[in-house]
Amino acid sequence: MKKLFVSAAALAVMTTGAFAQTATQTITLNATVPGFCQIDTSATGAARSGTITASAVGTVAAAAVNIGTDSPAVCNVKSKVTLTSANGGVKNATSATAPFTNLIGYTATATFDGATATLTTTGTAGENISATNAAGGAQSGPLAVTVTTAATAGGTYLVAGAYTDTLTVKLEPNP
Repeated sequence: MKKLFVSAAALAVMTTGAFAQTATQTITLNATVPGFCQIDTSATGAARSGTITASAVGTVAAAAVNIGTDSPAVCNVKSKVTLTSANGGVKNATSATAPFTNLIGYTATATFDGATATLTTTGTAGENISATNAAGGAQSGPLAVTVTTAATAGGTYLVAGAYTDTLTVKLEPNP
């Protein structure tokens, strides 16, 4: 009888295990992260300005314009840097005829992650140039921007008054 009871108990344990059921479920988690770039830790970098010094006789020498230090920049994807001049140079609203001019030309360069865009103004409003980094991928580092004025041509003089231009540096994802 004991053998029968032990055999029945063993059979009960074995058959109970056979009726146990395991359930599994797989869960897929997804995310989409958009490409972004920032200058000075925001989508709109800090405003900068530079002053061009004209001589007492209405001319400008070729010289670097102090616009401050490099800006910290970051892009989480391959990027493109673009320079755009609103006025095509630093302009005075007064019209000018020879031997006078109302335009101070300049060359601007912007470099980020191995891509350098160089814009030399010619007086055409909205002039722009772009450069795409060759290596690609997420990058963080300095955005270096320089501006150098062009010398006033010999025998040409700047008309008196205020001169202005807006140079826009755009850093954007370019996957």
